[in-house]
Amino acid sequence: MREAQPRFEDDPEQLECGELCVVEVFGKDLGPEPSAEVGVGIKAFRDPALRQDFDAPRVPIDVADPHTYAVDWDAAEAVLTVDGEVVRRCPGPPTYPMQVMVAVFDFPEWSTGDDDHLVPALTVEWIRE
Repeated sequence: MREAQPRFEDDPEQLECGELCVVEVFGKDLGPEPSAEVGVGIKAFRDPALRQDFDAPRVPIDVADPHTYAVDWDAAEAVLTVDGEVVRRCPGPPTYPMQVMVAVFDFPEWSTGDDDHLVPALTVEWIRE
């Protein structure tokens, strides 16, 4: 692997803008029993060297409880886990430096009309490199 140089899509010619999505959960994808579709995988965005490889398998967890979402990767494969259990393996992940992004989004168009009391929240206890 080449030497890592910090870059944040500051050169549009580089096209190194892929993502390793470690966890993506939408409120609409929660199950009736404690479960959720947990989105994980590679998002290629504008990087022609990557193959889009993203899915949201249903995992038997209550996302309101603390969980450990992780990715372990090298040039060959990204292994994505929830609480130590493998939920997805993706070959050919990005090998360039990436940044960690943590965000909460609200999608008002998904409202059912009786959910004004619901407020998106995210609690992060730790992030480890």
